[in-house]
Amino acid sequence: MSTEKDNAVFVFPKKKIKIINLGKRKFSNLAMYPRTRKSLTTVLGKDRRYKTGLTPTEETFFEKELGLKPGALSRKPNDENGTNYWADLKIIFDSKGHNELELDNITDYIKYKVAIEHPLICNSPLEKLKWPAAEWMIIDEESDATLEAVDIDHELEASELFNDMPAEDKKSMLRLYGERKLDKVSPNLIKSSLFKHMKKDPIKFKKLATDKSLKVRVLLEDLLEAKVVTRNGNYFKNGDDPIGNSTDEVISYFEDPRNSSVKLALESKLKLGKK
Repeated sequence: MSTEKDNAVFVFPKKKIKIINLGKRKFSNLAMYPRTRKSLTTVLGKDRRYKTGLTPTEETFFEKELGLKPGALSRKPNDENGTNYWADLKIIFDSKGHNELELDNITDYIKYKVAIEHPLICNSPLEKLKWPAAEWMIIDEESDATLEAVDIDHELEASELFNDMPAEDKKSMLRLYGERKLDKVSPNLIKSSLFKHMKKDPIKFKKLATDKSLKVRVLLEDLLEAKVVTRNGNYFKNGDDPIGNSTDEVISYFEDPRNSSVKLALESKLKLGKK
């Protein structure tokens, strides 16, 4: 579909996009129930003008195409009978919180432009971290494929780290996933368990496997398991002596050369306890 004015041509994109719910199970602090059909309206900016996403040229094109009066699609339209186009426009989601728009359809295209301007809708999977308050995300075939390619890269990199990791390090890594009493567990079972963790979250696995403090983190887990170091909430103690108010503080404490004698003494206690 295209529209013309003064020899200019507007061509609608021939593609489909989806607006998917991010699984937060809420709609702007309202609970989302299984059969709820939520809708979003056009956002009104601080300047009391609607955030439509349309350019002036698009406004003129679409007013003509929809048979609307001039100015009806402006960011500050005149109300007719107490209402206007932007106040009435709704993006309606299904019971799962999703919506699908055909961008060669004029109404769907306008909803898409409105969605791009909405603070609760992330514009792309690759921008997800920039939209912490987002409850929905726009995806299309290209962005979906790009995201899948990124996921594949993460998994391949994690797999390479996994394959290069010695058996003893695999056991150590499992401790960081909260698994205990691994001394009598077979290497194959350890390998299988760690592989499942790697597949479930390759990014977390990569972060742990490349952590420069990996050995110290494993040491802390061993000390906690053997009750050589105790923990109450985020409060860690060596006997009666406090050594940190968080895991990272304890790691820093152990890595500080000034505390090397304390660290060596704790490692000795740990070895004696295992005999």
